[in-house]
Amino acid sequence: MIIKIFSGRNIIIQFALILLVWIPVFTIPIQLIPNYGYNPLYDYIYHLLEGKLIIQKITFIILLAVPVFLTQIMATSFGLYKRHNYIFVLISPLIILSTNSLWSVNPVLFSLPFIILGTYHLFKIINIESANTPLSASAIYFSIGSLFYSVLIWDLFLILLALQIFRQFNLREMMLIIVSFFLPYLYLLSWYYLNNQLIEKWNLLTAHPIRSLPLEIPNHWINYVFYIIFALISIYIIFLLLAAQRNKLIQIRTYILFLLWSLFLSTALVFVAGENFAFHFLFIFFLIAVLVGIYLSDQTKNKLMDIFIFLFAFHYLYQLFHLIHA
Repeated sequence: MIIKIFSGRNIIIQFALILLVWIPVFTIPIQLIPNYGYNPLYDYIYHLLEGKLIIQKITFIILLAVPVFLTQIMATSFGLYKRHNYIFVLISPLIILSTNSLWSVNPVLFSLPFIILGTYHLFKIINIESANTPLSASAIYFSIGSLFYSVLIWDLFLILLALQIFRQFNLREMMLIIVSFFLPYLYLLSWYYLNNQLIEKWNLLTAHPIRSLPLEIPNHWINYVFYIIFALISIYIIFLLLAAQRNKLIQIRTYILFLLWSLFLSTALVFVAGENFAFHFLFIFFLIAVLVGIYLSDQTKNKLMDIFIFLFAFHYLYQLFHLIHA
Protein backbone atom coordinates (compact mmCIF):
# COMPACT_ATOMS: atom_id res chain seq x y z
CA MET A 1 0.00 0.00 0.00
CA ILE A 2 2.72 2.49 1.01
CA ILE A 3 4.91 1.55 -1.96
CA LYS A 4 1.95 1.92 -4.34
CA ILE A 5 1.05 5.34 -2.94
CA PHE A 6 4.58 6.69 -3.38
CA SER A 7 5.02 5.20 -6.84
CA GLY A 8 1.99 7.15 -8.06
CA ARG A 9 1.20 10.83 -8.38
CA ASN A 10 -1.09 11.24 -5.35
CA ILE A 11 0.91 14.09 -3.85
CA ILE A 12 -1.71 14.94 -1.19
CA ILE A 13 -1.63 11.49 0.44
CA GLN A 14 2.16 11.35 0.16
CA PHE A 15 2.46 14.75 1.83
CA ALA A 16 0.02 13.71 4.60
CA LEU A 17 2.01 10.54 5.38
CA ILE A 18 5.34 12.40 5.36
CA LEU A 19 3.90 15.09 7.63
CA LEU A 20 2.59 12.43 10.03
CA VAL A 21 6.05 10.87 10.32
CA TRP A 22 7.85 14.21 10.68
CA ILE A 23 5.54 15.82 13.28
CA PRO A 24 7.42 14.24 16.24
CA VAL A 25 10.68 15.77 14.95
CA PHE A 26 9.11 19.17 15.63
CA THR A 27 7.47 18.29 18.96
CA ILE A 28 9.54 15.72 20.91
CA PRO A 29 12.08 17.24 23.35
CA ILE A 30 15.72 16.62 22.48
CA GLN A 31 19.00 16.81 24.39
CA LEU A 32 22.26 18.64 23.74
CA ILE A 33 25.20 16.22 23.88
CA PRO A 34 28.45 17.46 25.50
CA ASN A 35 31.61 17.37 23.43
CA TYR A 36 33.64 14.16 23.74
CA GLY A 37 37.16 14.00 22.28
CA TYR A 38 38.56 16.46 19.75
CA ASN A 39 35.69 18.09 17.85
CA PRO A 40 36.72 21.77 17.77
CA LEU A 41 33.81 23.25 15.82
CA TYR A 42 31.23 21.27 17.76
CA ASP A 43 32.87 22.27 21.06
CA TYR A 44 32.44 25.93 20.07
CA ILE A 45 28.80 25.46 19.01
CA TYR A 46 28.02 23.41 22.12
CA HIS A 47 28.90 26.36 24.35
CA LEU A 48 26.77 28.67 22.18
CA LEU A 49 23.72 26.38 22.46
CA GLU A 50 24.10 25.37 26.11
CA GLY A 51 21.01 26.32 28.11
CA LYS A 52 19.08 27.60 25.06
CA LEU A 53 16.39 24.93 24.67
CA ILE A 54 14.39 26.54 21.86
CA ILE A 55 17.49 27.19 19.75
CA GLN A 56 18.63 23.61 20.41
CA LYS A 57 15.30 22.31 19.09
CA ILE A 58 15.40 24.54 16.01
CA THR A 59 18.99 23.43 15.36
CA PHE A 60 17.98 19.77 15.63
CA ILE A 61 15.12 20.23 13.15
CA ILE A 62 17.31 22.05 10.63
CA LEU A 63 20.23 19.62 10.91
CA LEU A 64 17.92 16.65 10.38
CA ALA A 65 15.66 18.09 7.68
CA VAL A 66 18.36 19.73 5.53
CA PRO A 67 20.40 16.50 4.96
CA VAL A 68 17.26 14.51 4.18
CA PHE A 69 15.92 16.98 1.62
CA LEU A 70 19.40 17.63 0.19
CA THR A 71 19.81 13.90 -0.32
CA GLN A 72 16.38 13.63 -1.93
CA ILE A 73 17.24 16.39 -4.40
CA MET A 74 20.75 15.07 -5.05
CA ALA A 75 19.71 11.43 -5.47
CA THR A 76 16.91 12.44 -7.85
CA SER A 77 19.21 14.62 -9.95
CA PHE A 78 21.75 11.78 -10.28
CA GLY A 79 19.07 9.23 -11.19
CA LEU A 80 19.21 7.21 -7.97
CA TYR A 81 15.60 8.03 -7.08
CA LYS A 82 12.74 8.24 -9.53
CA ARG A 83 11.31 11.69 -10.01
CA HIS A 84 8.24 12.49 -7.89
CA ASN A 85 9.01 9.55 -5.58
CA TYR A 86 9.52 10.81 -2.04
CA ILE A 87 9.58 7.54 -0.12
CA PHE A 88 13.08 8.34 1.19
CA VAL A 89 11.68 11.43 2.93
CA LEU A 90 9.08 9.16 4.56
CA ILE A 91 11.37 6.35 5.74
CA SER A 92 14.41 8.45 6.74
CA PRO A 93 13.13 9.48 10.21
CA LEU A 94 11.85 5.93 10.82
CA ILE A 95 15.35 4.54 10.24
CA ILE A 96 17.64 7.39 11.31
CA LEU A 97 15.89 8.07 14.63
CA SER A 98 15.57 4.42 15.65
CA THR A 99 17.47 4.87 18.93
CA ASN A 100 16.75 7.31 21.76
CA SER A 101 20.32 8.68 21.74
CA LEU A 102 19.88 10.02 18.19
CA TRP A 103 17.09 12.36 19.30
CA SER A 104 19.79 14.85 20.17
CA VAL A 105 22.06 17.62 18.93
CA ASN A 106 25.42 15.87 18.62
CA PRO A 107 28.71 16.15 16.66
CA VAL A 108 27.64 13.63 14.02
CA LEU A 109 24.45 15.54 13.25
CA PHE A 110 26.44 18.73 12.62
CA SER A 111 28.87 16.98 10.28
CA LEU A 112 26.18 15.26 8.20
CA PRO A 113 25.27 18.19 5.86
CA PHE A 114 28.95 18.68 4.98
CA ILE A 115 29.39 14.99 4.17
CA ILE A 116 26.36 15.12 1.86
CA LEU A 117 27.69 18.23 0.10
CA GLY A 118 31.09 16.55 -0.23
CA THR A 119 29.47 13.46 -1.71
CA TYR A 120 27.50 15.63 -4.15
CA HIS A 121 30.73 17.11 -5.52
CA LEU A 122 32.30 13.64 -5.73
CA PHE A 123 29.38 12.41 -7.82
CA LYS A 124 30.00 15.29 -10.25
CA ILE A 125 33.49 14.05 -11.23
CA ILE A 126 32.14 11.26 -13.43
CA ASN A 127 32.51 11.91 -17.16
CA ILE A 128 34.21 15.30 -16.85
CA GLU A 129 37.70 15.97 -18.14
CA SER A 130 38.96 18.30 -15.41
CA ALA A 131 37.71 17.44 -11.92
CA ASN A 132 39.95 19.78 -9.93
CA THR A 133 37.17 22.06 -8.67
CA PRO A 134 34.69 19.37 -7.50
CA LEU A 135 37.48 17.26 -5.97
CA SER A 136 38.85 20.20 -4.04
CA ALA A 137 35.38 21.28 -2.92
CA SER A 138 34.53 17.73 -1.85
CA ALA A 139 37.72 17.38 0.21
CA ILE A 140 37.09 20.73 1.95
CA TYR A 141 33.49 19.79 2.80
CA PHE A 142 34.59 16.43 4.22
CA SER A 143 37.34 18.21 6.17
CA ILE A 144 34.91 20.72 7.71
CA GLY A 145 32.66 17.80 8.64
CA SER A 146 35.60 16.18 10.44
CA LEU A 147 36.14 19.37 12.46
CA PHE A 148 32.68 18.80 13.91
CA TYR A 149 33.33 15.06 14.39
CA SER A 150 37.01 14.13 14.27
CA VAL A 151 36.47 10.43 13.48
CA LEU A 152 35.58 11.54 9.95
CA ILE A 153 39.20 12.39 9.27
CA TRP A 154 39.37 8.76 8.11
CA ASP A 155 36.97 9.69 5.28
CA LEU A 156 40.01 11.06 3.46
CA PHE A 157 40.57 7.46 2.34
CA LEU A 158 36.98 7.33 1.07
CA ILE A 159 37.59 10.37 -1.16
CA LEU A 160 40.78 8.78 -2.50
CA LEU A 161 38.84 5.57 -3.13
CA ALA A 162 36.29 7.60 -5.10
CA LEU A 163 39.06 8.49 -7.54
CA GLN A 164 39.46 4.81 -8.33
CA ILE A 165 35.70 4.19 -8.49
CA PHE A 166 34.62 7.24 -10.53
CA ARG A 167 37.60 7.81 -12.83
CA GLN A 168 41.12 6.68 -13.60
CA PHE A 169 43.37 7.18 -10.56
CA ASN A 170 45.60 10.23 -10.99
CA LEU A 171 48.51 11.18 -8.71
CA ARG A 172 48.02 14.91 -9.28
CA GLU A 173 44.33 14.68 -8.30
CA MET A 174 45.28 12.60 -5.25
CA MET A 175 47.65 15.32 -4.06
CA LEU A 176 44.97 17.95 -4.72
CA ILE A 177 42.55 16.02 -2.48
CA ILE A 178 45.10 15.66 0.34
CA VAL A 179 46.11 19.34 0.26
CA SER A 180 42.48 20.52 0.09
CA PHE A 181 41.44 18.20 2.92
CA PHE A 182 44.09 19.48 5.32
CA LEU A 183 43.67 23.15 4.37
CA PRO A 184 40.99 23.82 7.06
CA TYR A 185 43.25 22.11 9.60
CA LEU A 186 46.09 24.42 8.59
CA TYR A 187 43.90 27.44 9.27
CA LEU A 188 42.84 25.95 12.60
CA LEU A 189 46.41 25.19 13.70
CA SER A 190 47.43 28.72 12.70
CA TRP A 191 44.68 30.08 14.94
CA TYR A 192 45.88 27.87 17.80
CA TYR A 193 49.44 29.08 17.26
CA LEU A 194 48.43 32.73 17.38
CA ASN A 195 46.53 32.06 20.62
CA ASN A 196 49.35 30.00 22.21
CA GLN A 197 47.18 26.85 22.23
CA LEU A 198 49.02 24.84 19.57
CA ILE A 199 50.76 22.29 21.81
CA GLU A 200 47.69 21.77 24.00
CA LYS A 201 45.33 21.21 21.03
CA TRP A 202 47.84 19.08 19.13
CA ASN A 203 48.17 16.74 22.13
CA LEU A 204 44.38 16.51 22.32
CA LEU A 205 44.12 15.76 18.59
CA THR A 206 46.74 13.00 18.66
CA ALA A 207 45.75 11.43 21.99
CA HIS A 208 44.08 8.02 21.87
CA PRO A 209 43.60 7.63 18.07
CA ILE A 210 41.92 4.27 18.73
CA ARG A 211 39.42 5.00 21.47
CA SER A 212 37.59 2.64 23.76
CA LEU A 213 34.20 1.33 22.77
CA PRO A 214 31.60 2.06 25.47
CA LEU A 215 28.80 -0.16 24.23
CA GLU A 216 25.40 0.76 25.66
CA ILE A 217 23.03 -2.20 25.64
CA PRO A 218 19.32 -1.42 25.08
CA ASN A 219 17.25 -1.90 28.23
CA HIS A 220 14.23 -3.69 26.79
CA TRP A 221 13.75 -6.92 24.83
CA ILE A 222 11.83 -5.06 22.10
CA ASN A 223 15.03 -3.15 21.28
CA TYR A 224 16.99 -6.40 20.98
CA VAL A 225 14.39 -7.86 18.64
CA PHE A 226 14.13 -4.69 16.55
CA TYR A 227 17.87 -4.28 16.01
CA ILE A 228 18.20 -7.89 14.90
CA ILE A 229 15.22 -7.55 12.55
CA PHE A 230 16.47 -4.16 11.32
CA ALA A 231 19.92 -5.60 10.51
CA LEU A 232 18.40 -8.57 8.66
CA ILE A 233 15.96 -6.38 6.70
CA SER A 234 18.75 -3.95 5.75
CA ILE A 235 21.04 -6.75 4.55
CA TYR A 236 18.17 -8.34 2.62
CA ILE A 237 17.20 -5.09 0.85
CA ILE A 238 20.85 -4.30 0.03
CA PHE A 239 21.20 -7.77 -1.52
CA LEU A 240 18.04 -7.13 -3.54
CA LEU A 241 19.51 -3.80 -4.65
CA LEU A 242 22.73 -5.53 -5.73
CA ALA A 243 20.77 -8.20 -7.58
CA ALA A 244 18.95 -5.50 -9.54
CA GLN A 245 22.19 -3.81 -10.64
CA ARG A 246 22.25 -5.45 -14.07
CA ASN A 247 19.17 -3.42 -15.05
CA LYS A 248 20.74 -0.08 -14.12
CA LEU A 249 23.05 2.26 -16.01
CA ILE A 250 26.78 1.93 -15.34
CA GLN A 251 26.82 5.41 -13.81
CA ILE A 252 24.06 4.48 -11.34
CA ARG A 253 25.88 1.26 -10.42
CA THR A 254 29.01 3.32 -9.74
CA TYR A 255 27.14 5.65 -7.39
CA ILE A 256 25.68 2.68 -5.51
CA LEU A 257 29.12 1.06 -5.24
CA PHE A 258 30.48 4.24 -3.64
CA LEU A 259 27.55 4.35 -1.18
CA LEU A 260 28.21 0.72 -0.23
CA TRP A 261 31.88 1.50 0.42
CA SER A 262 30.75 4.50 2.50
CA LEU A 263 28.51 2.20 4.54
CA PHE A 264 31.35 -0.27 5.02
CA LEU A 265 33.77 2.44 6.19
CA SER A 266 31.17 4.05 8.49
CA THR A 267 30.49 0.68 10.09
CA ALA A 268 34.22 0.04 10.57
CA LEU A 269 34.69 3.48 12.17
CA VAL A 270 32.31 2.47 14.97
CA PHE A 271 35.35 0.86 16.60
CA VAL A 272 37.22 4.19 16.86
CA ALA A 273 34.20 6.34 17.75
CA GLY A 274 34.90 6.13 21.48
CA GLU A 275 32.43 8.13 23.58
CA ASN A 276 30.56 9.09 20.39
CA PHE A 277 29.76 5.43 19.71
CA ALA A 278 25.98 5.80 20.12
CA PHE A 279 25.84 8.90 17.89
CA HIS A 280 28.07 7.43 15.18
CA PHE A 281 25.17 5.15 14.21
CA LEU A 282 23.50 8.22 12.72
CA PHE A 283 25.83 7.87 9.71
CA ILE A 284 25.17 4.16 9.38
CA PHE A 285 21.41 4.53 9.64
CA PHE A 286 21.42 7.47 7.20
CA LEU A 287 23.34 5.47 4.57
CA ILE A 288 21.03 2.49 5.06
CA ALA A 289 18.04 4.80 4.58
CA VAL A 290 19.58 6.13 1.34
CA LEU A 291 20.22 2.61 -0.02
CA VAL A 292 16.78 1.37 1.04
CA GLY A 293 15.28 4.46 -0.63
CA ILE A 294 17.05 3.59 -3.90
CA TYR A 295 15.51 0.14 -3.93
CA LEU A 296 12.03 1.24 -2.84
CA SER A 297 11.85 4.07 -5.36
CA ASP A 298 12.05 1.47 -8.14
CA GLN A 299 9.13 -0.52 -6.74
CA THR A 300 5.55 0.04 -7.82
CA LYS A 301 3.85 -2.57 -5.64
CA ASN A 302 5.56 -4.70 -3.02
CA LYS A 303 3.64 -6.06 -0.01
CA LEU A 304 6.78 -7.37 1.71
CA MET A 305 8.35 -3.91 1.65
CA ASP A 306 5.09 -2.46 3.00
CA ILE A 307 5.41 -4.85 5.96
CA PHE A 308 9.01 -3.73 6.53
CA ILE A 309 7.94 -0.06 6.54
CA PHE A 310 5.17 -0.83 9.06
CA LEU A 311 7.75 -2.58 11.28
CA PHE A 312 9.96 0.51 11.15
CA ALA A 313 6.92 2.68 11.94
CA PHE A 314 5.97 0.45 14.90
CA HIS A 315 9.41 0.80 16.47
CA TYR A 316 9.36 4.53 15.74
CA LEU A 317 6.13 4.82 17.75
CA TYR A 318 7.67 2.70 20.50
CA GLN A 319 10.66 5.07 20.67
CA LEU A 320 8.33 8.08 20.80
CA PHE A 321 6.35 6.52 23.67
CA HIS A 322 9.52 6.08 25.72
CA LEU A 323 10.81 9.55 24.85
CA ILE A 324 7.53 11.16 25.95
CA HIS A 325 7.42 9.20 29.21
CA ALA A 326 11.15 9.41 29.96
